[in-house]
Amino acid sequence: MVLIMALLVPNMGQAATTTNERPERPERETGNRGQRAERLSTSSSARPAFICSSIDTVKAKILGKFDERAAKMETKKEDRADKPGRDARKAKLAEGREQRETQREERYTVMRNKATTTEQKAAVEAFIASVEALVMKRQAAVDVAIETFETSVASLKPTGSETLEAQKAAAKADIEAVFAAVKSNCTDSSSGEAIRAEIKSGLEAIHQKQMPEKDGSKKAQFEALRAARAATVKIALDDFQTGMDAAKATLKNGFQKPVI
Repeated sequence: MVLIMALLVPNMGQAATTTNERPERPERETGNRGQRAERLSTSSSARPAFICSSIDTVKAKILGKFDERAAKMETKKEDRADKPGRDARKAKLAEGREQRETQREERYTVMRNKATTTEQKAAVEAFIASVEALVMKRQAAVDVAIETFETSVASLKPTGSETLEAQKAAAKADIEAVFAAVKSNCTDSSSGEAIRAEIKSGLEAIHQKQMPEKDGSKKAQFEALRAARAATVKIALDDFQTGMDAAKATLKNGFQKPVI
């Protein structure tokens, strides 16, 4: 889960800047310097307390942003689940095979009607048997290629058992821990800039922790699997075509008139 929440950290800096680093305005009345010094002293003693208390405000904003991003990710996950997947592809493949089987049966009927002699009828039946055997062999090879590819691709995906909900809970717990530590470390001498840096460092650590590891070799492995599947399917199609050419030649010989 990608956590780009450090964008909210400047809010902490803004709060600190407006509270701790506000330029002093000159007093209009020069005779009240003692009151001015007293006000500055009181204001300075209140600044650290305000900075420390604003940590909870920043945390609330970041957790709110986190929940928004998590909701968007959940929506994207549901959208992907709605797209046709493995079962849909298998159903489409099975549907195509049924259609081609129907077309073959129609051609077989035409061929049987054309066969008039015993030799021709035998040649047609032999041809039909050869074609069906070739079709079954081709389908089996294609099925093995597809299954091998899908199983191998599944093995390349992350094997962690954590669900999205578990990842979200872990990330939020880490965020809570970061802000608890920052608040615990906040003292009268803390500055807005130091607190902002501590928050940013903690959130960046969470971001790196949640980022999935990038493995460039997986892309190469995936491409290799695709190539292997394509090669296996091509061999199956080539073998089928070779067998069909031989079956057609035998059928043609069965329809030729014997030489007297």
